[in-house]
Amino acid sequence: FFYFFFAIGDAASGFMLDPGNYKKIASYKSLFLVLPVFILIQHYFTYLNLSHKNDYYVQNYQPALFAVAALVGGSFVLVVSFLLQKADKLRFLRVIGYHSLYIYVTNLMITASTRVLMVRFLHIDNVGLIVLVGTITGIIIPMVFYNLMVRMGAWWLFTLRRPIKESKSPGQSSVISPLVPGNANKMAGPETSRP
Repeated sequence: FFYFFFAIGDAASGFMLDPGNYKKIASYKSLFLVLPVFILIQHYFTYLNLSHKNDYYVQNYQPALFAVAALVGGSFVLVVSFLLQKADKLRFLRVIGYHSLYIYVTNLMITASTRVLMVRFLHIDNVGLIVLVGTITGIIIPMVFYNLMVRMGAWWLFTLRRPIKESKSPGQSSVISPLVPGNANKMAGPETSRP
């Protein structure tokens, strides 16, 4: 079922990554077209799940509504992302976005370990605090881990291609600085370049 979303994303990527379309996507007109639909669908989706006392009711029993809700939600996030980029606001989100694959790969291990540490060893049972600390560590630690592994030569944990090292000046040794989103295009090979 989730291949459907992968196929849609692949089909739409040409449109979204075309610089000629950035102005259309990053417009308040697009936001005001998507926002009411997003709010209505999310409200209805949540209402159905709560009324059936099942967090997965819509996903399991109404897959068409689930697909529409996911596509509209994804569209809303894309429009907001393009608007933030256009306004040059919340730049730290670009760094997190650049690291999203590495966060995805290691997030569950980090958040689960954080929860176990807080509950079993520190005897903290405040759910809000556990969620907050788990979320923060589940984002920051994978980013730090990825950058440390790349700098230590363990790039193969995350990619099949060795990152290209860049020299800062003729007298300095070459370094890899993957924390900067602009360095994403400096990876070896055209398949690994990012917009």
